[in-house]
Amino acid sequence: MALQLGDAYQEYYGSSSQQISLLFTQGKTPLSISDIMQRRLDVRNIPSLKPFHDTWWDNYIHTCDLLVYDPQSQSGKILIYDPQVKELLHQIDLEKYVVHNTLFLPAYLTKHLPGLKLSEHDIRQLHGKNYTLNEAKQSLVWQYLARSQERLEAYVDAVAQETDSTASLMPLYFGGSSIFSTAQLWSLSSHACNSSAKSLFDLENMYLRLIGI
Repeated sequence: MALQLGDAYQEYYGSSSQQISLLFTQGKTPLSISDIMQRRLDVRNIPSLKPFHDTWWDNYIHTCDLLVYDPQSQSGKILIYDPQVKELLHQIDLEKYVVHNTLFLPAYLTKHLPGLKLSEHDIRQLHGKNYTLNEAKQSLVWQYLARSQERLEAYVDAVAQETDSTASLMPLYFGGSSIFSTAQLWSLSSHACNSSAKSLFDLENMYLRLIGI
C-alpha cells in the first residue's frame, strides 16, 4: 500500500534504476535530503499537515543526492540534486551503467560537478559516527546536505525531540569503496534509526523508496 504523503507527493517503490527512470518519465522531481528535512519540519509545525507526521517520520526515503567515489584520487564527493545532477541522470542509460547492483560512472562524467569533497580518511572517520546535538549542527556533511544552516539546526532539534535523545543523533553511513568510479544514492532514515543518512551501493534493492513531486 502506497504511503499517504499528502497532495502532490508520489511514492516510487522498488528497483531504483527503474523507479528513477519512471519518476523522470512522469515529469516528477525527486526529493533531496534537504526537501525531506523541510517536509518533516512542516508536518510537525503546520496544523493542517500534522495527519501526515507519522508517515514522514516513520519511514526511510531515498534521494537522488549522490556520493561519487573516485578510486584514482581515493576520495568521495557529495553531489546534491540540482540541474547538473538531473542532467547527469537523464543522459546516462541506467540499465547500462548498473552492473551487479552498482552504478558505475566514468569519472569524467562527475569530475567537473561541484560538490563537497571527502578524503578516504574523512569517510573512515565519519562512517557510523553518532552526533551530539551541537555536533550535528556543526557537521560539514549535514550542513551541505541540508543546504541551509537554519534548516539543519531546526531539524536537529526536531530529531532530538522525536527520538528523546541529544547524544546519539544522525549518524552517517558510507557505502564501500571500489576500484571503479561509482555513484551511490543518499537516503534519510526514520526517527527510529536516529534519522541517519546513508549512501547506498545496491540500486536493485526492491525496498528502495523515492518520493517525487
